Amino acid sequence: MLLLEHQGKQLLAAYGIAIPRSILVRTMAEAFSALKDFQDVLVLKAQVPTGGRGKAGGIRMVFSKTEALVIFEEMMSTRLLGHQTESVLLEERVAIADERYLALSATGGPLQLLFGKAGGVDIENLSTSDPRNVKAIAISASTGIVAEEVRSCLAEFRISEVHWPHYLEIASTLLKLARERDAELVEINPLAETKSGELVALDARISIDDKALPRQRSTLDSLRASPSSNKKKRSQGLDIRWNPEGGRIGLVGLGSGLNTTLMDWIAEEGSKVKAVVDVDEAISSGYAEDGFREALAQFEADNDIKAVLINIIACGYRLDDVVQAMLPSLKERIDLSDKPILLHLRGNAMSDTPKLLEENGYVNSATLHDAVMAVIREAGSM
Repeated sequence: MLLLEHQGKQLLAAYGIAIPRSILVRTMAEAFSALKDFQDVLVLKAQVPTGGRGKAGGIRMVFSKTEALVIFEEMMSTRLLGHQTESVLLEERVAIADERYLALSATGGPLQLLFGKAGGVDIENLSTSDPRNVKAIAISASTGIVAEEVRSCLAEFRISEVHWPHYLEIASTLLKLARERDAELVEINPLAETKSGELVALDARISIDDKALPRQRSTLDSLRASPSSNKKKRSQGLDIRWNPEGGRIGLVGLGSGLNTTLMDWIAEEGSKVKAVVDVDEAISSGYAEDGFREALAQFEADNDIKAVLINIIACGYRLDDVVQAMLPSLKERIDLSDKPILLHLRGNAMSDTPKLLEENGYVNSATLHDAVMAVIREAGSM
């Protein structure tokens, strides 16, 4: 059984091997929320049970959080090497000095430690053009890894002696992991020598012996568990409609009838709504916060949308509760987006609404007319 990358990295980290800081996300809302913990330059990695992702477009470096959302949506909507992507790993960028290859293999023969002078996505081509790029070191079942053989390999590849103790430690750790977890393959490619002098596993490919799966069931169950794995999909009550004619405005509203009226109104003024979201079901299902976050994340990922209008006229819901659910995603956007949001909020229990919005840098439009004209102005001409 081949583990997904993020699961393999969890195992490596549990055994003390350094990995980059990362967050696994499955929905646009999760991605939007997670991005606040990263710099603009980061790496997105589609989680599929196969190798060769890098060349197939499953590993992408991005240079802005807006680009990250666009690439995330692209990864989640396409098949990669025959597999549907169900999650993406957001990962910090590591300052790399050199990329190596290190693996412990028990497939197709005796147990071996494989060390590559150069690693990365071109490891196969490199090793074909230069058979000396990867050196195999046999591992005795009784004596384990012979340190002198590893040092000889490192010297042959002209690896700085500063790193030798750490390479030996990682090699011994891979053997320990393989024995305790019944792994047929434990591969780190690339294993990065960072500019700060660390060794960091940038990718992990770990395969568990199928015959040992019952014995490793508790380990596998713990790897499958994650902060979001047991959550009900929050966006399931979100009704998003996309205008095939395009547009420059994203609309979040309450009630399909009023949303349609607003779309017609905006069209009469010479602009268009690109996408409209009815948050009624999300609110009624108790997922208002996730509904607003998902809607705004979808709008953020669409480069055509230049401004957003949120129009909530609440009768059956308390407006202060709706605003409290909306605020987290509004706060997140302060650092992640420069797309303006115009608000028109009216209804039951709205006395605290102006103060809540003002404390978070937003103003409630005096009238719906003011809000519509403002969002058209901010969106610009078609």
